[in-house]
Amino acid sequence: MKPTELRSGNYVNVPHGDVQIDHFIKDGCHFTDGCGGTFASLHPIPLTEEWLKEKTEFKFKYYTECGEVYRLDFYKITIEDDRFFFGIWNNMEVLIEFKYVHQLQNLYFALTGKELEIK
Repeated sequence: MKPTELRSGNYVNVPHGDVQIDHFIKDGCHFTDGCGGTFASLHPIPLTEEWLKEKTEFKFKYYTECGEVYRLDFYKITIEDDRFFFGIWNNMEVLIEFKYVHQLQNLYFALTGKELEIK
C-alpha cells in the first residue's frame, strides 16, 4: 500500500489491530487510538461482505443475476464472485472494482464529499 493512497480517516491494519488514521507525520502517521506507526507497518484491510454489512450503512437490497447488491442513497455495491464493485444508481451505470476498505472510503468521499460512516 502506498502512502499516497491514504488520507486522514482511513482505516488500516497495523500489528496491534485495525485502526483509523488521525494525522500524518514525516515517515508515518498517528492513529485515533493514540498510537503511531511507520508507513511500512500499515497494511490494507481486505473488504469482505461481513465487514461491509457490520461496519457500514450500506444495506442489503436484493439479488440480481450478477450477485448481491447493497445500497446507500444513490450508491451501490455489487458483490460478484467475491469481487466488489462500487456503482451509481442512474441511467448510465458506472462500476468501479475495489478490494480494500480504504479504497471504498476514498471513493465514497470523492463522490459525496462526506465520510463513509463506519461503526
